[in-house]
Amino acid sequence: MSLREAALREDRPFDIILVHSFSRLSRNEIESELLVRELRQNGVEVQSITQNVGTDPVGDFCRRIIALFDEYQAAENAKHVKRARKENARQGFWNGSPPPFGYCLEAAEMRGDKVKKKLAVDDKEAAVVRKIFELFLEGDDEQGPLAVKKLTVWLNENGFRTRGGALWGVNQIHRILTDPVYVGEFIFGRNAPDPKDRIKVQCPSILSRRTFDLVGRTLKSRNPKSTPPRTGTGEALLGGLLACPVCGGGMTRKAAKSGKYHYYECQARMSKGTRGCSGKRIPAGDLDALVIGGVEEKLLKHERIREILAPLIDRQTADGEAKAARLASHREELGKERGKLDRLYEAIEKGLADLDDVMFRERIDKTKDRISRLEAMVERASLELAPELRVTTEKIASFTAFMREKLSADAGRSRPYLRALISDIHVREDTVVIRGSREKLEQAVMQGERVLDAVPTFVPSWRRRRDSNPRDGFPPTPLAGERLRPLGHVSTSVPISPSARDSRGIRHNPSKGPDPAEPLESAL
Repeated sequence: MSLREAALREDRPFDIILVHSFSRLSRNEIESELLVRELRQNGVEVQSITQNVGTDPVGDFCRRIIALFDEYQAAENAKHVKRARKENARQGFWNGSPPPFGYCLEAAEMRGDKVKKKLAVDDKEAAVVRKIFELFLEGDDEQGPLAVKKLTVWLNENGFRTRGGALWGVNQIHRILTDPVYVGEFIFGRNAPDPKDRIKVQCPSILSRRTFDLVGRTLKSRNPKSTPPRTGTGEALLGGLLACPVCGGGMTRKAAKSGKYHYYECQARMSKGTRGCSGKRIPAGDLDALVIGGVEEKLLKHERIREILAPLIDRQTADGEAKAARLASHREELGKERGKLDRLYEAIEKGLADLDDVMFRERIDKTKDRISRLEAMVERASLELAPELRVTTEKIASFTAFMREKLSADAGRSRPYLRALISDIHVREDTVVIRGSREKLEQAVMQGERVLDAVPTFVPSWRRRRDSNPRDGFPPTPLAGERLRPLGHVSTSVPISPSARDSRGIRHNPSKGPDPAEPLESAL
């Protein structure tokens, strides 16, 4: 238990906290004052041995003045220490802390009674570093190039240990593979937000630049943030789309009876049993047929697609000059907002504003949000002006025929096309709800047979803030003076007839098919 927690307890064990000076309590005037008031409300006083100012109003005033001087002194000390460390790095000396793996410290020169040190290669550790890069690029005698995780396992299984004798971790190996120190460039302040605070310190190299760059390109090509995962060719048509009706988690395909039967089952139930989720298994073949049938009957029809895309068609047939004027207006406003953000950052660099200030950070966040919305509006307005992307009757007819053909293929080939149309599937007691965004459908129809290039099936960071891309439960956030047309969602509810159910779960009756009277709901 901390001293503060003990002091704030109802049965506090003491009434006074004695410090050498008030700077030992805190070197931030606001935090210090809030803490003193909080303790005083609980009957605990803070007293200083060297700064006895009393507890009356005059004493409180003196204590605040002392706290302001302490805060100023701390800021000045931090500034001077930072400047000294940066200058030490510019001269090529080490600033302290353990050296990177593969290096040791050696005395370079004496300045007064201070020993200035520089990085030197540790031959034993350097051999391990070279081995790590070799395994990543070439592998060992039994297997080819090793990924980071397999490389970590290989090192641990073959007796390689860290400097402290511990097992290697994935993060440690990745740090070694990406650290430019091994080609003779140690970056002091590598993670500093301001590039001016990053100083390149020359040091002995362990690897060649060619090897390091090759590893960097390989890691970048495997990065899931820039390279989407490959679409599998398995039989799980609805994998990644199904949501459990009980817990809302994902469902995956599972085989039973030596592959004789296949089901979709909640991942929580598969990993934790019925205590994790009580959801039932659903026959895979029946649910696959039900979903494909529902999409074909309720979405892939010329009249229905034209109805859903009516707002887009209306926009595309509007006056071209008005669109161009709107695009120019959006671009002008976007330029102003970007200039405003640059000025806010410039204020931080000049010391006129503090990034830790809550109100200042809110201004930056609001400006970033507005820039994101305007960028989306500019992109959308630009697409509306592209004549080759206009939606026509012929394009809709060609798209529906093409998609019906692709969805009739095997699960592995039809899955990416299904994902290009829908976002998620919710299985309920007697209904399967299939949902997708109007934006997806717009892009898919405009791209036609290039639908997989137009609609990404992998989005690593989707709508982190509430912007002009609404989702269920989140209303659109309009800009001041601007009325936004929300993208909205398209969803279809496919009823499950009693005859299509049995004791095992859900079954589909092809002869009955989806209820043609059930409309495809479009929620704006």
